[in-house]
Amino acid sequence: MGSPDKTTPWGDSLGRASIRTAQVLLLLVLTVVVVYALIQVRLVVIPTLLALILAAAIARSSTGCAAAAGPARPPPPCRSCCSCSPSGP
Repeated sequence: MGSPDKTTPWGDSLGRASIRTAQVLLLLVLTVVVVYALIQVRLVVIPTLLALILAAAIARSSTGCAAAAGPARPPPPCRSCCSCSPSGP
């Protein structure tokens, strides 16, 4: 009264070995794709970052803060005590 034994093509030892081999090959292909993608990203990101850093440095040196602010002004007088005020004590 039991069900008949259904064997599948993947159920024997050769089938299990082929499934395991397919898994290893898939993992190998996935690893190669990830490594290739990381190399491509590295080849794009590093020069881009260097270009941005150099562009910022060149832009800052050509129009630096001191050149844009104009001539230096003396600081305003201190108003916290009477000895520093222009009118005197």
